[in-house]
Amino acid sequence: MASGFSLKDQLFNREKVRYLAGLFAAAEPGFDAEAFEAQVMAELPSLELKQRMTLIAEVLADHLPEALPAAAPVLLKALPPPLDPGRTDDDFGDFIFAPLGEYVAAKGVAAHPDLVMDRLQAWREAGAQDRKELDWMTSHALRGLVKAGHPRAMAMLGYDPELTLDALIAVPDQVRIGEALDFSCRLQGAAGAPVLVDYILHFQRPGGKASAKVFKLKQARITGGVLELGKKHKLKGDATTFKLVPGPHRIELMVNGKVRAGAEFELLPEG
Repeated sequence: MASGFSLKDQLFNREKVRYLAGLFAAAEPGFDAEAFEAQVMAELPSLELKQRMTLIAEVLADHLPEALPAAAPVLLKALPPPLDPGRTDDDFGDFIFAPLGEYVAAKGVAAHPDLVMDRLQAWREAGAQDRKELDWMTSHALRGLVKAGHPRAMAMLGYDPELTLDALIAVPDQVRIGEALDFSCRLQGAAGAPVLVDYILHFQRPGGKASAKVFKLKQARITGGVLELGKKHKLKGDATTFKLVPGPHRIELMVNGKVRAGAEFELLPEG
């Protein structure tokens, strides 16, 4: 009986790994393509798709200069020639380049944010990668900066941090530990404007301090000039990694990296 289709084997296999190794060997004389291929293929067959991507990124780090500023020019030089701009087949490009985004993220975007964004922008301007694939790589590499609301990272992903809009968020006055915080929000702005909406919960901690955590809400467009969203956030009383403390709490609505609205609520002991 014939085996079924395997996406992981189509996207990440020996042929693809050898192709990537050849590009880096051509870009950097000291890059050992055979050793890179052997190191990757020793583990790759037993891994799932995302694990394969992580593996290639980790092995790549072993074979490139340790410092990201020194490795970045090699990454740029290793990219293939620009794709045909007249192509209309909606091809996603070669996914073997996806681990480059994983590599950049792992090397410490927080430590070198401008360098990373400069390099991603240079790749985009060079047209050396399929746009959809580069969009994915950019989103993956900048995910930490986006969560922190970094303005340039937001702009690179197509979200205007200075977008003019009105925002409201509504929450109940009180909610008990073990229940769900049922909140709703309303955005009013330019019709069709893309928005990345997150919410921040400021949790009460022992000793009176507060701890903020960012949660994803929605990627959308303000269709018709108005966008209404809602969510029920479960406030688990039995979580082992984060213990809830009764007391005053705050929720904030962050749109395209900027806090646009907020509200207070009282977290009551579990009933």
